[in-house]
Amino acid sequence: MKGFLRISAGLLFFVMMSVPAWAALDIKGQIFVDSYYYHQDAEGFSRPYYTTLKTQPGSGGVAGIPVGTQSRAQDRKQTYFELNHATALRFHWTNEQGLGAFAAIYMNAEPVQSVGTDAGFKVGVSTAFIYYDIIKDLRLTVGRGGFTQVFSPFDPSTLMGYDGVCKVQGLGFGNINSKYQNNIRLTYKLPMIASLDIAFLDPKMTGDTEVAGGGPGFVPVGKGALPGGADLTAIDNISRIPKVEVGIPMVIGGKWGHVQVTPSAMYLKQKFANVASGDSTIESYGLSLGGSASVFGIKLAAEYNYGQNLWNAAKAGQATCYAFKYEYITGGMRSAMGARVLDGQMYDSKTEAFWVQLGYNILNIAEPTIIYGQHRTKRDMPTAPSPSPATGVDQYGNTNYTTKMYGFNMPIKIKPNFHVVPEFMVYDSGNSNVINGRVLDFGKEWLAGVQWRLFF
Repeated sequence: MKGFLRISAGLLFFVMMSVPAWAALDIKGQIFVDSYYYHQDAEGFSRPYYTTLKTQPGSGGVAGIPVGTQSRAQDRKQTYFELNHATALRFHWTNEQGLGAFAAIYMNAEPVQSVGTDAGFKVGVSTAFIYYDIIKDLRLTVGRGGFTQVFSPFDPSTLMGYDGVCKVQGLGFGNINSKYQNNIRLTYKLPMIASLDIAFLDPKMTGDTEVAGGGPGFVPVGKGALPGGADLTAIDNISRIPKVEVGIPMVIGGKWGHVQVTPSAMYLKQKFANVASGDSTIESYGLSLGGSASVFGIKLAAEYNYGQNLWNAAKAGQATCYAFKYEYITGGMRSAMGARVLDGQMYDSKTEAFWVQLGYNILNIAEPTIIYGQHRTKRDMPTAPSPSPATGVDQYGNTNYTTKMYGFNMPIKIKPNFHVVPEFMVYDSGNSNVINGRVLDFGKEWLAGVQWRLFF
């Protein structure tokens, strides 16, 4: 081990000495620590059809109980002290030939939400890309992520709860996110105040075993009637046309402040092989309009998103709630955001989500901010003739649910690079949402605490 470390140090020194004088390497980092009290209604994690609970704290309504049913569990009331996933080191290398590279290494400790091989301390790459200025106004970016995301680029300022609560940036409660994807991107600076971003991404966003929104869907070729039966041929995602994202960020700056507006869109058509009969494609699209403004210390930010089958446009990592592993998610009801298949016919889901926040900068020391977000997904389809014998839950039927978030935080500058952020947020997953034809109560969650931020 010591020999390996000596060799690694030697190679690093050699590389650093070999870099031409016209290259530069900038290293920055941040440490975010969460300390908060957390409450979750029992309806959000209780499953009346099982004798034991099946979910982790903060899973945000992966279960739900029929309206009028008594939960078998008590509300969760817990205290957390966590290293937030935003803790990271960032490396930015540039040279005078228009070439650069950026990488961000994230760290977290003992994530409560982790299961199986994800448990324990984790270190990974959240962002890593190369960029090259082909000509003055045209840039090529290749890798995971970018300096900004193309589709739905804005996020609310709430950031606490990567692990225990898993509600970072209001994902699934009004916010749609498309960060941390592998892509090839072209950015062209348009005249005056705008630029044009076009990104091409891996089309295999929904995996072979995750078709139709992660639930019952395509029936594979074979003798059996359902996946797992005898002599069934596995369904493969054979999508070849890349997912496309387009954005037009516009920035207007002046003496008194600045305004930023970004309309964006995405489209993905996935095709599956070995489907027994009926429709074997899923089409996903999204439209987004977001913006921010800062005038006389008042800061306003908001974003509106609308789309079809957004869950099917999500990258892998459905089993966990890490922001670095998913794209579109809404608590445990995420499969309801996807397309479903019944008797060979595809039924699409429609999602509408928005959030807005308003803050005021007080002497560059504190910035009290109020936040509100709302998410709604709807999918119309016939109800299955009989429920699942194992759980009594219908596998098909209409879906129509709404989630909301609201609260406030206030970043306070103690030192130029040291901030504390008191925060109180409520996440309401609904007490009468329709999921696959059943009316369920998912309850609420709320957290109150302080996030500690150090930048270096």
